Amino acid sequence: MFFLFGLCYTILMPTPKYKSFIDQMYKDHKACFASFKVIHDNFALDRKKWRKDFDKQGSSVLDIMRDYEHKLCSGMEKGKYASYSIQLSEKYWEEIKKQFNFIDLVGVESSLG
Repeated sequence: MFFLFGLCYTILMPTPKYKSFIDQMYKDHKACFASFKVIHDNFALDRKKWRKDFDKQGSSVLDIMRDYEHKLCSGMEKGKYASYSIQLSEKYWEEIKKQFNFIDLVGVESSLG
């Protein structure tokens, strides 16, 4: 936001492509992500109690996430855009981990719970 000649202007920056894909993914699978968020947050509090539900629902959520990652990055893996594809994928997963910071633990067996 800036002021010029006494008027207020707002500059709208375009949304990065990976964020648009994530927004669309959440929108397309709203119910699935809403129910997984509850399980995810409970898993953070009590891993032993919520492990089974977390792994079960987390598996299908991960499939959805990987599908959207593939749509986002497909066609870039080869040639001059290969390094861009890797960076884009990393940004995509960083953004997802802001909402689901335990997503990497889906299906991982641990003695800690």
